[in-house]
Amino acid sequence: QYIMDSDHDSDDSNSDSDQMQFKDGEYVITAHIIEGKDIKGLDMNEKSDPFVSVVVSNGSNVRQKQDTSTKECRNNVVWDEVLCFELGHRQRGELEQCRISIMCFDADK
Repeated sequence: QYIMDSDHDSDDSNSDSDQMQFKDGEYVITAHIIEGKDIKGLDMNEKSDPFVSVVVSNGSNVRQKQDTSTKECRNNVVWDEVLCFELGHRQRGELEQCRISIMCFDADK
């Protein structure tokens, strides 16, 4: 069961992507997962075993997924982990279709 999520779609009219100028080239997306506070406890002891899952869809129906480490029995967590996703060479149109999902899960739920 997921605890929280954040979803960013470059087609969102409220996004910063309207101001970005993409160019053809090599791209790497880096997600720095710093911390989680007041994470809902799903275990019997009202604690959680949280980890963060980041999924990048690069516009070609190719998905890459990486997870942080799991922190056991905690509601406040410091991960300070960097996840890198190599997209390789992309055309401007492909970059505009990228989607990033960030979700926090309880490992044993």
